[in-house]
Amino acid sequence: MNLVGSGTGFFCNGGKYVEIKWERADRNDNFHYTLTDGTPLALGVGKTFISIAPLDSTGSVTW
Repeated sequence: MNLVGSGTGFFCNGGKYVEIKWERADRNDNFHYTLTDGTPLALGVGKTFISIAPLDSTGSVTW
């Protein structure tokens, strides 16, 4: 799985989800998350957990 460059994903919070974009210049860079319109993704106060899964994975997610 390539985690350098850019891609898409989902941000799940409060029983809802939105599509997001991510960017990372190199393996030493932090991930940068935005909404699909380019607005920076605002995370709430507290811990945030990131889950990375291949596009061809199967299963379900409950939160």
